[in-house]
Amino acid sequence: MNQSSSLVWSPTVDFVRKTIADEKRLRLIIAPFIKLDALEKLVDTCEDISELEVVVRWQGGDLVAGVSDVEIYPYLKEKEIALFYHPSIHLKLLVFSQSLAFHSSGNITKKGLGLVPNGNLEIGCSVMLRNSDWANLFRLLEQGQRVDDAIYEQAKQYVLNNPQVNKPLPPMILKPAEEKEFSKASLPTSESPVSLFKFYSGQMDQDHDAEELAEYVHDIVAYSIPEGLNEADFFDELGSSFKNHPFVSELVEYIRNEGSLPFGAVKAWIAKHCSDTPRPYPRDLIKTTRHLYDWLSYFFDEITWDTPNYSMVIYWKVD
Repeated sequence: MNQSSSLVWSPTVDFVRKTIADEKRLRLIIAPFIKLDALEKLVDTCEDISELEVVVRWQGGDLVAGVSDVEIYPYLKEKEIALFYHPSIHLKLLVFSQSLAFHSSGNITKKGLGLVPNGNLEIGCSVMLRNSDWANLFRLLEQGQRVDDAIYEQAKQYVLNNPQVNKPLPPMILKPAEEKEFSKASLPTSESPVSLFKFYSGQMDQDHDAEELAEYVHDIVAYSIPEGLNEADFFDELGSSFKNHPFVSELVEYIRNEGSLPFGAVKAWIAKHCSDTPRPYPRDLIKTTRHLYDWLSYFFDEITWDTPNYSMVIYWKVD
C-alpha cells in the first residue's frame, strides 16, 4: 500500500494507475465531472471492479456543456457498476481501500487526469482515511440518488431538448422509475447495539476490515450518536434514535399487525420500501436483515425471533 503524503502533480493518472495496480481495485470514484473516455481508462486498469461505485454531480448545465457524459450510465450498467448522482458535490476523491484514498483537484476527464498532452495543471495527494472521514463520506453518500434507466432517459432527453449553453436552462428534474419511502441506509448494519458500543468506546480490536469499519461508522452516523457518551447515555441516545426512525416505526407496525413474519416476507418488505443509496462497501441484505432482527429484539420488549424449521421468524409477543 502506498502511504505517501507527497503532492502528486500532473499527470496525476500515472500515480492513480500505479495505486490501482497495487491495490488491485477501486472502491469509489467521486467527481463532479466524469467523461466516458476517461472513466474507461480507470475502470480498465482495475483487476477487481466487484465493489466499485461511481458518484457524479450531473447538474443540467454539466450535461449540456459536455463536461460530463450521460453515456457513462450504460457503460457502467453493462459492467454491473452502480452509478449515483449528487447535484451538490464539488470534491474529487478516489477511494482504493478502507484506509487509502486519493484527493485531487482534477475531474475524471482526459484533461483532468493528464491523459492528453494539453491537459490541465492539477495536483493531488494520497490520504489515509480515518473513522471521522468515513463518517463524513457516509453523510455525503446517503444523500445520493441511484441512476436507473428512467433517470438516464430523462437526463439524455434533457440534453437533446437544450442544445445551447448560452441561454438560461430550465431545471433538470430526474425521477427514478419507482419512488420509495426509505433508503437501505435506514437499516442498522453492525451486528448488534452491544457490538456497536464496544466499537464506539474503543473496547474492541481497532484493526477492522473494510466491511466492519463501514458497518460501525454507518450506524454512528445514521443514528446521530455524538462523541464522548458514557454507556448509559449511549444506549439511551441510540435506543431513542433507532426506535423513532420512520423506517423502524413503519416496520414495527407491520410486524405488530401481522403477529409473525417469515424471513422472506421481511426481506421483501425492505426491498419494496427501500431504495439503494451509494455506500462505500456493498451490503449483503440477508446479513443486514439478520442484524436488524437483533436490533429490534434488543430495543423492543414485544419483539422476539427464532428459527423454527431452520427459517428465521420474527414475532410480536401478545400478553
